[in-house]
Amino acid sequence: MGSHAKFVYIQSSASTVELKSSLNLMLQRARIINLDELELYFSGEDVTDLVEFNSPRNEMEALNSILTAIAKLGGEHSAATALQELRVATVNLISEVAKNFKEERKVVTVSSCEQEKCLQQWGEDEGVKSQLEISYFEGAGRGAVARQDMRIGDIAMEIPLSIVISENLVHASQMVHVVNVIAFAWLNYLCFLLAFSLGLLQ
Repeated sequence: MGSHAKFVYIQSSASTVELKSSLNLMLQRARIINLDELELYFSGEDVTDLVEFNSPRNEMEALNSILTAIAKLGGEHSAATALQELRVATVNLISEVAKNFKEERKVVTVSSCEQEKCLQQWGEDEGVKSQLEISYFEGAGRGAVARQDMRIGDIAMEIPLSIVISENLVHASQMVHVVNVIAFAWLNYLCFLLAFSLGLLQ
């Protein structure tokens, strides 16, 4: 935006359309201000993309910063009525974002696949202590949900070092056939790449 950035003026006589336009402009700037390092890293070179929706966290913090700015102006502002309408519109946006995100991340089923259940049970049989369950989230894919309420600092999963890398344990378990299938497919893929690089395949 740079030197071409526009100032946002809130007038007491502002119409609903004008307030909506002002809120949109404020939200675009607030999104950029509230970007974290990860979002900036993956944003690419096109800065114009940053003014659009980036993540639920960014959107909520951007909207909250607008609410904070409105509150700091106080009720003595000449456009107090317009600011109140702006505040209501911002709160409505927050509710809408929260509702949409909740629907998108709805858990369709817990441990939807038999293989996932077997993997989880195998891990627990080998000493894995987990407060999580494998789940499938609509619009997001596989993930995990907590079996109970957890606080910051709580341990979600404990994995014994003995099962992290143990060829003998894999061969002794029921997972060996799965590993063999993966290894065979990976070997075929490597052979294909080697043959292609040597010019044996056209």
